[in-house]
Amino acid sequence: MQKRKQKAETNQRKAVQAEAAHKAAKEEELAAQTEHASAKRGVEDAQAKLDAAKQSGDKEAEAAAQKELDVAKKKRLLLLKKQARPKKKAAQTEKSYNSALVKTETAVQTRQRQAAEAQAKRKKAKAGLIDAQSDHTAAEANLKAKEDALEKARKESGAGSSAFQNAQAEVDQAKKPCSRNAVKTNRGKEYP
Repeated sequence: MQKRKQKAETNQRKAVQAEAAHKAAKEEELAAQTEHASAKRGVEDAQAKLDAAKQSGDKEAEAAAQKELDVAKKKRLLLLKKQARPKKKAAQTEKSYNSALVKTETAVQTRQRQAAEAQAKRKKAKAGLIDAQSDHTAAEANLKAKEDALEKARKESGAGSSAFQNAQAEVDQAKKPCSRNAVKTNRGKEYP
């Protein structure tokens, strides 16, 4: 009886420690995600500045905006890589926590925990879908702007001009993220 009580207390203590470690790892993961989201916005802002500079025809502003975009892209890539470690750590601590928790909970508690985990996965999937939809909307708006610029170049310079050719290349480039994001949003629709 005494041994069983000690084992239960040990299991409870381990579960509390595992929960604390998991919470800390999740906070670290969230901080990394927030940093990456901020860097992603930085890339979008820099791209918008570059587009505006190209439209204005100011070569100096265009060069500066291109430089800013390159720096923003490097920062985003670095933070994307940096985000992998906290994500992996959070997954590992979650496994440890769940393992420790199983030893301390009743069947009812297990069902409740599993239901909460399933709900959390659905929320995460919905959030991913919302992100993909917003990326797709932004890509569509960018494509529309490029198509308008193409039409303007055709009217002003003619279909054979270098301005038209450049605008056509930009339209082709803008179509790529549109189709990629469309696939992501369609995949995400399985999550109600």
